Amino acid sequence: MEQLQAVSEHAATAQEQVSALEQQLQAAQEQATSAQGEAEAAQEQLAALQQQVEGGASSQEILQGELDKAREELAAAKEKAVAMEQEVAALREQANITADKLQATSEQATAFQEQVSALEQQLQTAQEQITTAQGEAEAAME
Repeated sequence: MEQLQAVSEHAATAQEQVSALEQQLQAAQEQATSAQGEAEAAQEQLAALQQQVEGGASSQEILQGELDKAREELAAAKEKAVAMEQEVAALREQANITADKLQATSEQATAFQEQVSALEQQLQTAQEQITTAQGEAEAAME
């Protein structure tokens, strides 16, 4: 019975871990979406600067510097998006592992419950045999 309680507690803990991982996964997905938005904004800024440079703006060196800066920001945003996607994948894998552990724990709890039921049935049978034996002993004494 103590094992069943321990398994149930373990299952509850595993479920809490799954919930926490799902929250982390959601947060990481939101960060990845944000990083993707930053990358898209940097891409748009890069395109605008390229148009200015191609249009023959008078301060071509300044614009080239801004263009280079925008390219660096774009590269950084893309790297951030890739890192976030990797984090999301790692969290998803961790959530799957925890869910598998939870399933195994649940199966173990079911097996323990079946053992408890079998033992209860054996106890009932033994009690019936004792009652019968007591009745026979009392009858024999009379």
